[in-house]
Amino acid sequence: MRLDWIPRPRLSHSKEDERKTVAICGSLQYRQDMEAAAQAWMRSGHHVTIPQPHNIDSITLMRLNFQRIDRADMVLVVNPNGQITRGTVAQIAYALHHGKPVHYTHNPA
Repeated sequence: MRLDWIPRPRLSHSKEDERKTVAICGSLQYRQDMEAAAQAWMRSGHHVTIPQPHNIDSITLMRLNFQRIDRADMVLVVNPNGQITRGTVAQIAYALHHGKPVHYTHNPA
């Protein structure tokens, strides 16, 4: 797994209000990449949530993802090679509709 693409978060530890809650979104097939990105952001003092695999229907799973986005200050889309699935597109649209900044690990294809 390549780690050079992970955005390097910047945080001045002197200001508590600069800490962000980051909702990581993306296909669960990129779970290892999401965990690596989460570790990088957490090391910089941010709170990070990543999607958890559940044995539930897709509608309930999407609702859980929307709730994570609601609680976040920003969204980081993990999209190796620029790939974005339909479910991730829905999460991006939801985040943008609710005024959340959306960042990508790679330029969308």
